[in-house]
Amino acid sequence: MKNFLQVKNLKFSFSKSKDKPIIFIPDFSLQSGQKIFLHGPSGCGKSTFLEIISGVVGADEGEVIIAEQDLQTLTPTQKDRFRSEHISYIFQSFNLIPYLNIFENITLPLYFKKSHKSFKDVQSEVETLCRRLGILNLLNQSVSQLSVGQQQRVAVARALISRPQLILADEPTSALDFDHRDQFLKLLFEVCSEKNMTLIFVSHDHSLKALFDQAIAFKDINRMDLI
Repeated sequence: MKNFLQVKNLKFSFSKSKDKPIIFIPDFSLQSGQKIFLHGPSGCGKSTFLEIISGVVGADEGEVIIAEQDLQTLTPTQKDRFRSEHISYIFQSFNLIPYLNIFENITLPLYFKKSHKSFKDVQSEVETLCRRLGILNLLNQSVSQLSVGQQQRVAVARALISRPQLILADEPTSALDFDHRDQFLKLLFEVCSEKNMTLIFVSHDHSLKALFDQAIAFKDINRMDLI
């Protein structure tokens, strides 16, 4: 089976001279539909790795190939367009838009993706997601009226609504209690399975590892010892 995601000889450094990389990944690949749990200590480069995969941050060297497209060859505008069509990101800091209500925050990716769905269909999908996440009654509220856990569930709904091929989740359950965490994971796995989405899930909560197809320590793919 052909890999959906392939990373080759990837190097990244915060230094302008690029002589002190913090990331060197010789080879990393995932097939469509895989659910990966990525773990490692704070500051080891996990979040930066997700940003490189999403095209938000450019690598110094190497290839990041998603759905047969090498992101390193794209312009910033092309990367933005590719990301809107193929990738959703669940941020640890949520990145909700404060001047939009909850419904508008959730449906924002559809505008970038240029969805042709009718408003009625979009509304139905939003309500289905939000009912399962326990935030259906919040759709007309502003972000400032929500608790941290509620904001996190809105961010999850926003990531799922466009049905991307790849979901990058950076500590998405950190602000959820046990019950809401389980509801979120159940929904996330169900949607990923339904649409054959690929998932990279970063977390410090090692109790979740057994739920995924594979658990990977970031140090095992970030081979700084080979430089």
